[in-house]
Amino acid sequence: MQSRDSGTSHNKSPQFIKLAIEQILVPHSNYEWMDEGNFYPMAVPAVKKQALDLLQLLQPILVVPSGKQITKSSKRGIPTYKLLAGRRTLQLISEQMPRQTKILVVCMEDKHIDTKSLEVMDFLCSILLRRPDDETKTLLATALLADVEFSKAASNSLDVSTTQKISSMLGISRATLHRITTNPRRIMATRTNSPADIKTTLGIIGDIDSENKI
Repeated sequence: MQSRDSGTSHNKSPQFIKLAIEQILVPHSNYEWMDEGNFYPMAVPAVKKQALDLLQLLQPILVVPSGKQITKSSKRGIPTYKLLAGRRTLQLISEQMPRQTKILVVCMEDKHIDTKSLEVMDFLCSILLRRPDDETKTLLATALLADVEFSKAASNSLDVSTTQKISSMLGISRATLHRITTNPRRIMATRTNSPADIKTTLGIIGDIDSENKI
């Protein structure tokens, strides 16, 4: 795929283009507990600047056109793009580079995009590949067992059809899986008034007991 500047029309999708960091809008997650869980901490690993170019290829940033917006550098407005995936990559780059810096991203066509599946896969790669701590495993396990919408989206990329498969993915036993998710699932059940509520958020971040440790 060829790299093109941001002014090029998007006739084919996906394609690599270059955008200024300030052109990328970061939306709230489709799943509130992801934002609450601090899965993308401000603590930045020791990534050298010369590694950032490689990161754009190995862990690419996916965006979709979202209109125009006035910025500090352009009062007339510049084309903006909504972040679909690559949140951690964008964070690492933004920590070290000015907002006017142009970076390589993958632009998706603004049609028929399964944004939730992209977000879930991006989340799973970021969390599972960075050796999650006990609290993160608890949240992820509970989500796969109790958040219907999240589990369904995750199943597009991973086999999470049984508790055994979920526990194997997390590197824990089924007994541990049951132990660490019992209390969070109970909290969730007490807060749920209708089946529709399950689809939005776990809403249990502040109530996970510290004793739910692996």
